[in-house]
Amino acid sequence: MAEKMKFYVGHNPSDESKRQTRDYYATSPEATKLLLKAEKFHNKILEPCCGDGYISKVLVKKGYEVISTDKYDYGYGRSGVDFLDEANSIINDLKGTVDIITNVPYTDAMPMLMRALDLCKNKVAMLFPITYIPKFYFCKPAKLYIFPRRITVAKNGDFQKYERGSMSEYGWFVWYKGYTDDTIIKYLDNIKQISPKMQPYVEQAQQTEYWNLSKESKKEKILELYQSGMKKREIARIVGQSESCVRKWLKEME
Repeated sequence: MAEKMKFYVGHNPSDESKRQTRDYYATSPEATKLLLKAEKFHNKILEPCCGDGYISKVLVKKGYEVISTDKYDYGYGRSGVDFLDEANSIINDLKGTVDIITNVPYTDAMPMLMRALDLCKNKVAMLFPITYIPKFYFCKPAKLYIFPRRITVAKNGDFQKYERGSMSEYGWFVWYKGYTDDTIIKYLDNIKQISPKMQPYVEQAQQTEYWNLSKESKKEKILELYQSGMKKREIARIVGQSESCVRKWLKEME
């Protein structure tokens, strides 16, 4: 029986003639740099699908102790290490001592995630198309970091060929071990210049009253709206907070 085909993030399964032999698609270093600005990880990190080291090299440069492994040999890290092999002592010996940051094969997304959550000390960060969020309803990430401008996921690590970015929208899915609440969506700002077409809308948004209120000012506005007879659900929509948050703040101000 032929070996089960694995697709890396960035691969288009319908384009068989152009597929890289081992479905190797590298992650833009900029994507990892932006993640590290938003999240702090344990000082020791495992990258189990390291490829040419595009994620690992950024981590090392930022001062993390990085263990880089891959099932295949791309000339970086330790090859021949199957992350999903539960008998692999190299991986098993790291249990509870590392956080995990990686870009995994498409078809192995679920087993890779479960294995990573079992092994990690605190956090797991994986890069997926943002359309993957419904797949994780049973195991919700703590945060989903979205890039306003598409990042590059390049076939064979050829970033010059894909300098305009990938066709899909990708995001960093970050799991906190033991987290059970809803997923928080945040943006990793990688827009260097706002297009003339978008500028009027950006200016309008910046002038919208409730979006620019401090936490204390929001609380005051919530109380004002509540005392005017407005329902809590409608207040939540206006001030951009969850209804549970509105209830909590109102209770605090009683």
